Amino acid sequence: MEAEVDLAIFNEAKEHAEELAQSYSQRDKEYGVYEKMYLMDWEDKPNLDNIKITISPDPRNAILGVVRLMTMADPIVRVPDDMGEEYDTASRIEQALKRWWHESGMIANIPLHRDAVLSGALYGEVHISITSTFDMLEYLKKRGGKKEMKSVIARAEKLVERTPFLFEVWNPKNGYPEFDSLGLCAYYRKVSVTKSRLVGQYGSLAADIVA
Repeated sequence: MEAEVDLAIFNEAKEHAEELAQSYSQRDKEYGVYEKMYLMDWEDKPNLDNIKITISPDPRNAILGVVRLMTMADPIVRVPDDMGEEYDTASRIEQALKRWWHESGMIANIPLHRDAVLSGALYGEVHISITSTFDMLEYLKKRGGKKEMKSVIARAEKLVERTPFLFEVWNPKNGYPEFDSLGLCAYYRKVSVTKSRLVGQYGSLAADIVA
């Protein structure tokens, strides 16, 4: 009975996600045009004998110029100074946020603000996820006990030691947010991943699905 309920919830969520993605079809087409300009991909360029086709790099250079200009310095974090009774509460929160942001960039092996600025300049949107590393570890432990999960859990434990929250900049082209009167109420992300990565992250649950 429980499996049937879970399957019904899954099918309902899948149907809703597909409808949400469809509502962004025009946006996705526009994103495709932006990417072609940035990547200098002239899809319908003429095939002329003895003539070399030159593609203007202006759109790409403009975006890269914005990225260089806005990433010359690290992001500045500002927190209202009335966050607590102690006068230095805001300062301590700012320092913590800077450290977590920096650690997330170190884990991703690239400064996060570079991807954030590139996303904003190219798509006009920036999607940043915030994940509790403790919750991530607890989830993996529940899926633990399997030989293939031990190394993943060990890595997650080290991650918790480095930062309580993991920031990730996601490609807006793969993201479909849904809003209501209270703000963001749902978010659908569609990405392609390898089987090994999926199993490494979700263990036997994913292994049973992709087998």
